[in-house]
Amino acid sequence: MSTASETNWTDDQELVAEKLKKAGVETTLVIKKGAGHGWPGLDKDLIRFADWFDEHLKKPVPGS
Repeated sequence: MSTASETNWTDDQELVAEKLKKAGVETTLVIKKGAGHGWPGLDKDLIRFADWFDEHLKKPVPGS
């Protein structure tokens, strides 16, 4: 998550991370202070994001 915009999204993202952890979902919140869109290393971070979604959203729904 970057924080260069005027909108403070940090509180929202911390709440999401907390709820995911309480639900038993492995979660890491990384805050890039002062980073805007397109920060250095974004390409690697996008791969991490996609891998996380693949791991947690592609699981079969119980009972399906």
